[in-house]
Amino acid sequence: MQNISKRLIVAIIVLIIAIVVGGWFWYAKQKGSESAFPGNGTVNTTQNTEEANDTTRFVTDVDMDVSHWQKGETEFLSMKFPKEWYWLEILPEKPEYFGAYAISNNPNFPLAENADIGGIGAGINYPLILTNDTEVVIVTNNLGAATSNSGTPREFMDGEIARLKKDLYPKMKCHYTSSLTSVPLTAFCSFVDSNNQKVETYYVSMVKRTFAFTARTTAANTADTKSILEKIAKSLQLKKDF
Repeated sequence: MQNISKRLIVAIIVLIIAIVVGGWFWYAKQKGSESAFPGNGTVNTTQNTEEANDTTRFVTDVDMDVSHWQKGETEFLSMKFPKEWYWLEILPEKPEYFGAYAISNNPNFPLAENADIGGIGAGINYPLILTNDTEVVIVTNNLGAATSNSGTPREFMDGEIARLKKDLYPKMKCHYTSSLTSVPLTAFCSFVDSNNQKVETYYVSMVKRTFAFTARTTAANTADTKSILEKIAKSLQLKKDF
C-alpha cells in the first residue's frame, strides 16, 4: 500500500512538471507569433512605411558642372538639369492642354496629383506634400506668360513682383540677377510659406514671354537649391519664337 502511494505521488509530480513545461512552451510560441505579426500586420505595415519615409534620403549634393547635366524638354522649350535627378512629365491628352513638367530628386513624386502646379509663377502659390527635408521639386511653366501684355521685360517683372508682394507674400525677397536693360531679364524671388516650405523662383523674361522656374523644399533643407535653380533657368532654350 505504501509503495502504491509513493508511485502515485511520483506520477502526480511528473504530470505537474509536464503541464508546467508544456504551458511554458505554448506561451513562448504565442509571444513569438505576436512579435512577428502584431495586429495582423496592419500596424506594423504602417509603422514600417512611416519609418521608410523618414529614412529616405534624396540626392541633394549634385554635380554642378552643367556640361554633365541631362536635358529635359517639352514641345516648346528645353533645359538642363542635374544628372542625379529626374525629369517627370504628364503629356497633354488634347491639343489645347499643355501637360505638366517637373524636375525632382524624388523619382516617385506624384506629379499626376499636382498636374495643375504650373502657371505664371510655376507653382509659387502651390504648397506640396514633401516626403522629408531632402526632397526637392522644381516646376516650370511650359508656355510662360506674355511679357508684351505689360510692355518691356522690366515693366513685366516690376509688375509681377509688386503683385506677389501685395497679394500673396509681403515678406518675399526679390532681386534682379541681370542688368535691368538685359534681354532676357532675370530675377530671383524667395520666401518661406506658412507650411514651412522654402519657395524659390527664378524668372527669365524675354521680349515676348516670361518663364518661371520654382523650387520647393522644406525650410530645413540645406541644399544649394538657388544655384541649381539658376543654372536650370539659364540653360533655357526656346524651340519656337512665340
